[in-house]
Amino acid sequence: MAPIVPYRKEVNYAMGNTWKVVASNDLFAYRVLVDPVKITIRSFDSKEYIIDRDIKTMSNPEIKVFLSDILIQTIDPFTDNTKPIRYYSSFYGMGMGYHPAKYFQGPSLVDLLEKTIDLFDASLISNGLVCFAGADGYRTVFSFSELFNRTDQVFPIFSVPDGDKKLEGIRIFHPAEFYADRSVKLLSEMYIFQHK
Repeated sequence: MAPIVPYRKEVNYAMGNTWKVVASNDLFAYRVLVDPVKITIRSFDSKEYIIDRDIKTMSNPEIKVFLSDILIQTIDPFTDNTKPIRYYSSFYGMGMGYHPAKYFQGPSLVDLLEKTIDLFDASLISNGLVCFAGADGYRTVFSFSELFNRTDQVFPIFSVPDGDKKLEGIRIFHPAEFYADRSVKLLSEMYIFQHK
């Protein structure tokens, strides 16, 4: 561990005697690991989704939200009255290079979920994971903390497409993501769980 030493002022910052792994973008520091000896990376195996690359319907009227295996909410972003947020962003990936989207607009996940689930729950922030799954079986996993425990207070949205693009359905859009790979479209399910 090395101290950060400013070059214009002499300071003596206290140094700890232990190593720590810190998630630098976390608002609340529930994910600090003191003296870690092993880091294990696991694949998502909590739930199975059927993959259908030739899906015929390209719209999803509602998104089911599960906490573990309990349905806690059903959301229809097309009819929801929550004030939409608009993010202007560059978008790359999914094997197609640059996506020419001017902006992404839709309701914030915080606004949609805050009455149903405690977004400041220390246990969920520490250990919670969120799987977003599309109707075609495509899925991605975020930590609960990277979605809702952000120092920048820039939260993800359910992006609602305009006009002809409505057939693409709702997608999860996180403004901190540069690549499109975790932006699941045709979103049909949000599965919140804690790894045991």
